[in-house]
Amino acid sequence: MAPEQRGGTAPWAKALGAVLLTVLAVIVTYYAVGTHREAQRKEAAFDNTREDARRFVDNVLTREGGFPTTRGQMEDAYAVTIGRTHAWLHSVRFDGTRTRVVAQFSRSYNRFPHLLGPADTRVTRCFTIDFPSTAADPSQVHITAHDSDGSCADVAAGDP
Repeated sequence: MAPEQRGGTAPWAKALGAVLLTVLAVIVTYYAVGTHREAQRKEAAFDNTREDARRFVDNVLTREGGFPTTRGQMEDAYAVTIGRTHAWLHSVRFDGTRTRVVAQFSRSYNRFPHLLGPADTRVTRCFTIDFPSTAADPSQVHITAHDSDGSCADVAAGDP
């Protein structure tokens, strides 16, 4: 071999390196885009839980037979609104000035990547909904969305 050819990289090695770098770039891009889209789907699912809470309030306020005065009536309005599979009514407390409902709403979204577990997962959010004793106007109802880390059981237990 001539001295000028020693230590040089073979052309096939350069081509292999280029192919491997291209594959790595595609994988990193795919992962970044997939993770970003998952975050958007998760955020949309959280927003949908807020819409579920608002739909529940609207259903209670426009319920045939008037405003619910018992837990059973409130549960019926709740079940009609969203169904029992995606939500859970933790507590209903009536007093002289308001009705306080602690409810959990859940929505599903697709995770990324699908290879590492189930593709479908849920976000869950707890809401405290205060209906004044004369809740004819939806703007009088206060809906409080709790953090996703908060447990509805803890919120309901801490409710005075």
